[in-house]
Amino acid sequence: EGAGRRRRFRLLRQVAAERAMSLAAERGYVERLQDLAQLRADFTAIVAHELGNPIGTVVQAAELLATGPLDPIQTRALAAINASTAALTALVADVRVAADAERDDFAVQPRPVPVRTLLGDTTAYAMALPGNHPLAVEDGTDVAVRADRMRIGQVVRNLLTNAANYSPPGTPITLRTTRHGRHVRIEVIDRG
Repeated sequence: EGAGRRRRFRLLRQVAAERAMSLAAERGYVERLQDLAQLRADFTAIVAHELGNPIGTVVQAAELLATGPLDPIQTRALAAINASTAALTALVADVRVAADAERDDFAVQPRPVPVRTLLGDTTAYAMALPGNHPLAVEDGTDVAVRADRMRIGQVVRNLLTNAANYSPPGTPITLRTTRHGRHVRIEVIDRG
């Protein structure tokens, strides 16, 4: 009976030691993943920052070009440059927000905001998208929602950008809101 007890005790110690080793390995793995996530967030923030400088240079050059007389072809080219730099600037802002989201201190700050305000924020952005897409806004709501205006704007801008990039030029894009009980759905509809 004593030998059996010692054998069970050794077996329990062995199982406990294996569990402790497994737990330590798991903790090390989680720490490495957290370190990698932080490195990725830092890299993303650096890339966004570095892209801001050349975009700023292009914006300044376009502003300089706009001070002189332009023929119709130059005017269209300048409008395309302005639209593209506006889209790039918004994309860089979105990359910065994504980098912030990967950090531990990422926070969503929902506040009451009229749906029409959310749509107004993104409508101006949509006008600068490539492809000359007419934008139709179908607002089936006249309410305020509790949302993080910046984060929702980022999501809708991304959807509008995808719609413009993957739809044939000149085809319409629709931004629609509908109310479903206590919720409001924002949809981006395209021909892509």
